[in-house]
Amino acid sequence: MSEETRAHIFEPFFTTKPADKGSGLGLSTVMDVVTGHGGTIVCQSEPLRGATFTVVLPALIATARPETRTPIGMVRHPVVRGSAAIMVADDEPVSRRTLCRLLARDGHKMIPAGDGREALEIFTRDPTAIDLVLMDLDMPELDGQETQDRMRAIRKDVRVVFLTGFVEDSRKKQLLEAGASEVLAKPCDAQTLRAAIASALSNPVTISAALRQTRD
Repeated sequence: MSEETRAHIFEPFFTTKPADKGSGLGLSTVMDVVTGHGGTIVCQSEPLRGATFTVVLPALIATARPETRTPIGMVRHPVVRGSAAIMVADDEPVSRRTLCRLLARDGHKMIPAGDGREALEIFTRDPTAIDLVLMDLDMPELDGQETQDRMRAIRKDVRVVFLTGFVEDSRKKQLLEAGASEVLAKPCDAQTLRAAIASALSNPVTISAALRQTRD
């Protein structure tokens, strides 16, 4: 594979396969497993010459009890488990399934929605049952920003993290001032996504004073 392709292979949204033929979740899963055990994985590849993946895992102290074993010379980063109810609203099936599978592995309850209208319908049925909405910004008919505004009219403290291929700084600022917890660029790595979700769940929703006055 080319150097450009190799640079993205561990990203959970990246795939070289046609739409609906691959989620790009395979190698990101491998990366999570390896790093979760304190190891590293490296790929060497050139066009028409194949690829070699090298996985290095830390040794364990043989005399240590199983519950207290620690990698030699490395700090193990524990996998943070979650228990939130997260709605994923994205009109791209592959992206939606990838997000749901990735976060379900962390213990979250996933609620998929195919677009803004479906997300709003699900949210309206029981607004307090959803802890966070992970939403694509650019969706047909009802985009992410309008969906957020309508949800917030029902429940002011709803937490929203946006995903988008491109967003201007001015619009990103507007979304954050309107109460969005974070605006992430697609594709983003799993670590960035998890950090944004953890931050959103642990911090209250804030809306700028000027925007509150306009709405009032």
